[in-house]
Amino acid sequence: AEQEIRAQADREAAQLDAWAKLYDDPLLDTHLAAIAEKLARAGPEGPAFRVTVVRDPTLNAFALPNGRIYVHTGLLAALENEAQLAMILGLEMTHVSSRHALALARAHRGRPSASTIVASAASVGLELATDASAGAVDGVGTAALSSTAVTIFGRGLPLAAEAAVYGHGDQLERDADAGGMDRLVRAGYDPKEASRAFDALRRDLGNRGSLEIFFFGRREQLAERVATTTELLQTSFAAAAAAPGTVRTTDEWRLRMPAVVRENARLDIQAGRFALAADQLDRVLAVAPRDPVAQLYCGEIEEHTSEL
Repeated sequence: AEQEIRAQADREAAQLDAWAKLYDDPLLDTHLAAIAEKLARAGPEGPAFRVTVVRDPTLNAFALPNGRIYVHTGLLAALENEAQLAMILGLEMTHVSSRHALALARAHRGRPSASTIVASAASVGLELATDASAGAVDGVGTAALSSTAVTIFGRGLPLAAEAAVYGHGDQLERDADAGGMDRLVRAGYDPKEASRAFDALRRDLGNRGSLEIFFFGRREQLAERVATTTELLQTSFAAAAAAPGTVRTTDEWRLRMPAVVRENARLDIQAGRFALAADQLDRVLAVAPRDPVAQLYCGEIEEHTSEL
């Protein structure tokens, strides 16, 4: 029943809020809430949406059926502008408003149990970290799993696992892409940024290693989404793509992102992904060359790489 799924989503959100490492920036939260509100008004009615940022360097964003949307700093740091984020948020909202979790549960006559999720993780060689070991490193679990994955698998959160790791199946994911682009266009954003969002996510996959187990960290899935959104751009949204005055980014986005990128670089340093971290810090220093924290993190990279 849909009520049961909503109740399960509330329980899983409470677990994620308690155990995942949330990113504390009230001004960023306010900006993301404004984007979400604009996109919510541009689409079908659904539950009240709330965007929560997680301190995790992996590429991930997912929504629970109760309207809670979780976005990793790793995904935010990889995107180039506000319109690209709007595409990601829009497709996650479509999963919720179109009741994709309910459709999947009915198609499969239920969903995996907590024990099945843990067994599934073990079957693909993922070593689950304990809560203590995940907390021992600031923001990152073991080399095999990020802290968010530790929470999802270790605590057996089936809705989160479905949305963040396994996906909703090819057809529902394509439907979400179409719904996301529709919200994007109706909210006034540039639809050409839809496919570019997925291109941005897959650009540096070669440097990311085994930490990337989430749905948005898979090259074949990102390639599929680039193809889907490119086709939509050439057909359903061709007129919108040619229209003047669409929004790619905003001053508020430019103001809020450097700190996110900088702090995500620190997480990548701790995960041993030094090339990724260096690239992110270069971007920060390009707009804030005297940022002392970014310079400190660059020194950490030099120290680590000199020891290798």
